[in-house]
Amino acid sequence: MPGIFISYRREDSAGHAGRLFDRLAEHFGRERVFMDVVGIEAGLDFVDAIDKALSSTEVMVAVIGRNWLTGKDSAGQPRLSDPKDFIRLETGTALRRGIRVVPVLVQGAPMPAASDLPEDLVLLARRQAVELSDSRWDSDVSRFVKMLEGMASGGKKKLLLWSAIAVAVLAIGGGLAWYFQAATVPDLVGKSREEARAALRTARLSPGKEALRAGSGRSPGMVIDQRPAAGERAARGTPVDIAIATETAVIRGNAVLSTSQLDFGTQTLAVMGAPQSVIITNTGAGPLKIATTDLEGDARSDYTLTYNTCLGASLEARSKCAVRVNFIPASPGSRQARLVMRDESSGRLGDVALVGTGNALASAAKTARILHFQYANRQLCYGVDNAVTARIEPGLGDIRPLQKECVAYQPDATKTFTLVATGEDGKEVKRQLTVKPNGSDLALKPKPKSPRCTEILLRVQLGAPLTSADQALLQKECK
Repeated sequence: MPGIFISYRREDSAGHAGRLFDRLAEHFGRERVFMDVVGIEAGLDFVDAIDKALSSTEVMVAVIGRNWLTGKDSAGQPRLSDPKDFIRLETGTALRRGIRVVPVLVQGAPMPAASDLPEDLVLLARRQAVELSDSRWDSDVSRFVKMLEGMASGGKKKLLLWSAIAVAVLAIGGGLAWYFQAATVPDLVGKSREEARAALRTARLSPGKEALRAGSGRSPGMVIDQRPAAGERAARGTPVDIAIATETAVIRGNAVLSTSQLDFGTQTLAVMGAPQSVIITNTGAGPLKIATTDLEGDARSDYTLTYNTCLGASLEARSKCAVRVNFIPASPGSRQARLVMRDESSGRLGDVALVGTGNALASAAKTARILHFQYANRQLCYGVDNAVTARIEPGLGDIRPLQKECVAYQPDATKTFTLVATGEDGKEVKRQLTVKPNGSDLALKPKPKSPRCTEILLRVQLGAPLTSADQALLQKECK
């Protein structure tokens, strides 16, 4: 089949374009799918180079992400407004030459309207678009491949028809003369890229497209295939396409996100609501290395990642990881941001929209309540609710404002205590408790020592000698 040309903007949809390229190359053959204009040497007209790159293309796949239309250059100007923008040149050239252009929408991007496009791309707005969803990637791409197969079969019929017409014209108009003036295509297989280019220049032919192909068994950098084939006759200047061997093909993972949006609803300012999570599943055959998980957008500071098993993880096939997001609004009104995840190979995995609303109406301040205040087992036990501070007077001072707590106290006389709790509204509530000692409390109170015992104990501490009478008193009464 004729070639499939994938047009994409790197900073907009490199990851999706790379995944699509892998699927199309696997199905149609890597040498028939092109993703970039390669081989544009210094001093060449890049407009002519793009024309040349599209010369054997029957279908252009225009991958359109969220920033395809609004992307800006280093000067802050829209890229599509620049006539030299590669995406504009590629797409405009394909439309002008009558190549079938299929807009492929990714990341939930809308189809650009004709009024938003430059004059040379207006016809793009009339093309039927295909949407590839992250959550249905495999099934969407499978349907897209079948659609391309239908286009390819039609292309083959047209190619055979025009080939037959060309043969007839040659036979009638002096094809033999052309044959003897044409060049013979040299054998390029086994040569390096530079050797192949030199051989084409010697044969008065031009270097064509270059494709990379893995798993050929040849050394990397060597030519493993060519079109036209060696020995064929071709008009002078005809481009010859080559395929170059690369290292063993890399089997990549494929990320599928559990959701494209987390809605946190309405939340009181500066108060954290219930967290929500995004699950990433690797549905590919190879590992998936997640390099970054970033928060972007004007309200990104209102969101935090409190649990993240994806960052830096290498997910094997059919493995999963999770990112948990919390929402703490700092300002009233709509607070929107994005969770953006990228891997190390294809770039952007996808975005998750973060949506929440800050509520400026704070809840009413509450008055403290005393739940209980009692004495038992030589402990003063209490409980308060909605309290900012609490204290027990007299003597015990500040205590923790908890719903259930006790402090040790051994009474030696009847005493009245006051529990004071201060609520969120600044108001104090109080409750009194009178504590009377009982027999067990008094039994635990140590007996006072006589002055003589005090003197003997002091002599013991100082290491002074004791008389036999002092020793007897120490053993009997001063312990």
